[in-house]
Amino acid sequence: MNLGHGSARLLQVFVGLGVAWLVGCSEVPEEEALSRGRPRGAVLVSIDTLRADHLGIYGYSRDTSPHLDALARESVVFDIAIAQAPSTLTSHLAMFTSLFPSQFFPTARGPVPPTGHGLSNEIPTFPEIFQEAGFRTAGHTEGGYASGMYGFRRGFEVWTDPHSTSSTDIERTVGRGLDFLRLMADRPDERFLLFLHTYSVHDPYEPPPPFRGMFTSGEPPTSDPASAATLLDVNADRRGSSDAEAKYFAARYDEGIRYADEVLGRLWSELKDLGLDEEIVLVVTADHGEEFLEHGRYLHTQLFPEHLRVPLLVRIPDATPGRVATAVRSIDIAPTLLDVMGLPPLPGASGRSLRPWLASDGSHSESAVAVSAEAPRPVCAETWDSGSRMKMLLADTGEDLIWSLQELPSIDPGGAWISRSAEFDLPFGAAGGRGALRLLAFHQPRTIRLYGSDGVLLKREIPTRWVELDLPEHAEGSRLRIEVDDCVSPSRLGESGDPRCLGVQMARPVLQRNAHFAGFPRQPLTKTRPDALIGRRLEQAFEDCSPPLLAEAKRVQTETADRQALCALGYLSEQECPGSSEP
Repeated sequence: MNLGHGSARLLQVFVGLGVAWLVGCSEVPEEEALSRGRPRGAVLVSIDTLRADHLGIYGYSRDTSPHLDALARESVVFDIAIAQAPSTLTSHLAMFTSLFPSQFFPTARGPVPPTGHGLSNEIPTFPEIFQEAGFRTAGHTEGGYASGMYGFRRGFEVWTDPHSTSSTDIERTVGRGLDFLRLMADRPDERFLLFLHTYSVHDPYEPPPPFRGMFTSGEPPTSDPASAATLLDVNADRRGSSDAEAKYFAARYDEGIRYADEVLGRLWSELKDLGLDEEIVLVVTADHGEEFLEHGRYLHTQLFPEHLRVPLLVRIPDATPGRVATAVRSIDIAPTLLDVMGLPPLPGASGRSLRPWLASDGSHSESAVAVSAEAPRPVCAETWDSGSRMKMLLADTGEDLIWSLQELPSIDPGGAWISRSAEFDLPFGAAGGRGALRLLAFHQPRTIRLYGSDGVLLKREIPTRWVELDLPEHAEGSRLRIEVDDCVSPSRLGESGDPRCLGVQMARPVLQRNAHFAGFPRQPLTKTRPDALIGRRLEQAFEDCSPPLLAEAKRVQTETADRQALCALGYLSEQECPGSSEP
């Protein structure tokens, strides 16, 4: 791949899409790259499906991560690291390109392009920059949506991605990584990059003995396996699940974390035995987390802290260990690695280097002040689920961290479907504390109940035609919950292949949902400051996220626009793009 051509092509494409870019691809002299203080190698470890708050270093009560906790004591730990999507493919592509999902998959239909071939060749990845700079590069994953065919193979001299069949595959993956590191230890004049990815923590949560049973005892509340089929049935309302079952599955998940931690502990130990620990930058993170009915579902299909808050540890030679409370993003990892190694930046990267927080003199907070003062850094993520496209924003008001969800244009132009329940906020600063909802029931009339902070606000039967429902008076900015008596899937009725359980549709504009982080190193959101002020700060933060996300989502709403965007990025051939030159 020619980076100069890729940079020019990428700039041309995204200027055409109306996205502002900060592009730089200057060559770094070899003497500077190899100057004193630059690590010789970089190791990036991604533990699939690992949520941060189930690790000891992030305050978890179970002893799930003794080796990772020990490593953290030698590292700079980022307390609030947010993935850009709750899925393996999309999150890792964001990590590898330092782009938001809307920037590398700019369609209203979802994260996988119609061709199914993954990332466009016109979009560079950070391993390609390492390889072009002469680094020896090796990557080992466990297949699935981390397979090389999606674009991850590019830039790696050595690459393996056999399909995952067991949680114990991590031992093979780490073993291959250690073989590469031993080779590099014998070749001290060569610089290198190693990427390791494992599904060991992923469902069905089946670690080997003696870890299986470490946090579970007695008779399990269910005989069903914690497989994707079982858990997706719960998500689709085809199967119920109790709190006891959710706690059991979560304990099994924790046992998987403890097993993965044990295997990765051997990697840390071997790095020290080889003498490489003081020659490399080591980054440990995850692509997304996991939910156990905290928001009514299993797995990782939504945009809440359980799904998107991931661990991020950076160990770098001579850097003073410490903790960083500022919210950062997965798209910041690639710029950080390139910056630390003295390599050119990724063209058009939306992330930025975390190097100011990796000071060698212990001045983490002082070195980061200048970066923090440059401009607010909104933290954004996206998902496509149940016909809706949701965007998450983490807005830092200076005193509070507010987690906000908003729905973007989706494949259901009429609005969002609610199966049995949904929770949302009324807009901050709504005049008079009143509002209205426009609702339609699927297949047959449905009874809904609307709950406010003080109990039931109203109960109403919704017909199979659109009706407008005036809301009673309510507290400004208060949270509401709507419950539907029943739902049914179009596929069960034989009307279409849509498997979703549909109850009531809520017309746009869909109200946003806001929350704040519990247990984070900030003060919780209080009512001592006007909601309208918080609302204005949220609006500004959403505006800051608009270039890569909202503006693009609004622009790409039709089949023609989808095809034009995909053609511009190289996903479709010229033969498939007869109208791509049209304005």
